[in-house]
Amino acid sequence: MRASLARALPAILALGSVACDAAILGKGEATPSGSGPDATGPNLNSGPTDDDLRTKDPELFEIALGYFPGQSISAGDKRLFRLTRAQLDATTRAVLPQHAAPSALELLPSDPLQTNYEYAANLSFSAANFTPLTAWADQISASVKEQPESVVSCAEQGNTTACLEQAAKGFVTRAFRDVVSTTQLERLAKFYSSSVSEVGFADATADLVNVILTSPGYVFRDEVATDLNARLLPA
Repeated sequence: MRASLARALPAILALGSVACDAAILGKGEATPSGSGPDATGPNLNSGPTDDDLRTKDPELFEIALGYFPGQSISAGDKRLFRLTRAQLDATTRAVLPQHAAPSALELLPSDPLQTNYEYAANLSFSAANFTPLTAWADQISASVKEQPESVVSCAEQGNTTACLEQAAKGFVTRAFRDVVSTTQLERLAKFYSSSVSEVGFADATADLVNVILTSPGYVFRDEVATDLNARLLPA
């Protein structure tokens, strides 16, 4: 990085020199007739063009481009925001309405405030709140274990593997706010159906809920979800 910056400095300084010369020309020298767009001011485009600079030193020109805004429009990098405690509660009430207690506001320690708000861009997980988060998820999972059919209802189908996996995919999709890949869905569905055969329906459903509640896909959200054409996706 330092080497690239060192190589880019001459080009940056050269461009700055052109701008300074143009400013000096405007303040202390008369503008030659016809030299400006309207012949009343300095011609700020009188320096070397991009093509001239690229021809003179192609490698240095490409390095210098990294320090100046481009002309092509491109989407910015997406960011992940941690849900606030209130958002965790609201999401859990929507996904697991019969198991929303206890409240994250009660079990998780207070987050730093910015102008009296829990500003999601500044929130993260640390040793102070990670253990309370897992305790919160454990209590909800224990409630699910008592009523597993409230999350996965496949009794009428005899708890067939196909029904279990389809129900698990539906739950995960809702919990992850529709931001989940097919590969991830398949992996979690297989995990769930195999767990049912190993530890039983109630324990497996509670385990699935616990995994989801402590997953980054649940406790974090994308800043903006878009398709390949940069159009906003449905919420």
